[in-house]
Amino acid sequence: MRQLHSISIQERFVASGVYTCSRGQTQLPIREAWTIHELPDNSQIIRVDREDKDIFDATLLLEILRSATGQIERFDAQFYGGASRSIRQAKATFAVFDNRIQIGRTLKGQPQQHEEYVLRPYTIIYPNALVLLGSVIDSLKDTGNSVQVFSFGLKDKNLFMPQSDACELISVGDNSDIAGQVSADTYQVLYKNYDGNTRFWLDKYRTITKMETTEPDGRFIMTLTQYSRRPDKNHD
Repeated sequence: MRQLHSISIQERFVASGVYTCSRGQTQLPIREAWTIHELPDNSQIIRVDREDKDIFDATLLLEILRSATGQIERFDAQFYGGASRSIRQAKATFAVFDNRIQIGRTLKGQPQQHEEYVLRPYTIIYPNALVLLGSVIDSLKDTGNSVQVFSFGLKDKNLFMPQSDACELISVGDNSDIAGQVSADTYQVLYKNYDGNTRFWLDKYRTITKMETTEPDGRFIMTLTQYSRRPDKNHD
């Protein structure tokens, strides 16, 4: 797994996993490896290595700082575009405050661009990491079934540009078993390219263990593999 910065000696392992994707019987070149480590103040660093040669033809490395109370405080991103992309390399930093985000972008080796983006009330921060999408979906139960989600663009025309989209809860089902796993809650949401027919399975840690949707050219499935997590603190 590639990462922006190495794991320091003061970090304690929390969890790790790899998301893989398939359409029908075909494995897709989409993969997200991630790790979560805890700092002495109980905040967490989440590292993500996301490679997508199917839709975006790009690699995205992320390092995310999440507070002890679960709030995203900062995230850094490094982008590497494939042969089909006009932008081959870029990086950005997002610093999150109460009602705004300060963004610094560097594209094609040009001087850094700065922007401050004002957040709508009750906006949830989603740094385009699948490992954090479960937290967005689970929060819908406490926000009246709809919430604004902040993320950023990944296409050449809007790379690292701020985006705000509505995420709406369609339905929730309990105790839906996945083969070989304990029971998990299932969610159907309406968000960006996830239509109301997309189902998400979340475990008790708000981590997506499976996502499934039906597309014109076959069933698209995202599965969490190589999933590891330290025992709960009361079992340490």
